[in-house]
Amino acid sequence: MHRLVLRRERRFYPGGLAYASFELTGDKLVPSFWTRFFRRSPTHKHVKGGVPCIRQDYRSLSPAVPRLAPYRTGEWSLTSRARIDSDDLDAHLGYLIERLRFPRIHLQHFMAEDGLTARVVCFWDNARGDRMPVIDPALRKVFADSGVPIAIDEYPRPITVTDGDKTYQAWL
Repeated sequence: MHRLVLRRERRFYPGGLAYASFELTGDKLVPSFWTRFFRRSPTHKHVKGGVPCIRQDYRSLSPAVPRLAPYRTGEWSLTSRARIDSDDLDAHLGYLIERLRFPRIHLQHFMAEDGLTARVVCFWDNARGDRMPVIDPALRKVFADSGVPIAIDEYPRPITVTDGDKTYQAWL
């Protein structure tokens, strides 16, 4: 397995090029059950219909605070963002496996009872266009054995197009 390198300082906007998040979602999701199930506090949790809160320091930035709609579905999530200092997806997935104690053979059973879905989303910044996301097959199998698919959300390299006086940026 991979050695975890935890970040010593916590930054509001971590500068890493990769991170992974485990997301459990559904209309009947009860966050307290999943906190007990995983024996771990989530990075984020909410129930369907709950109202997002705006931190007080954000309210002071603008006199016109937007009105936020209630959440459409419940969520319990854990992320490696700002926790693992690596641009390698395997390190981030290893963090989730260790923290959530995967594989979990009963996970699908409990999810099916309430109609929940789970997935792992991997953020992959490829602004320079020279990186290829690679995930160790053994790590893929751990999540597959628990019925959790892995998706990669890649942010590709932007290109700049100039049309006379105007310059546009596009992502391919």
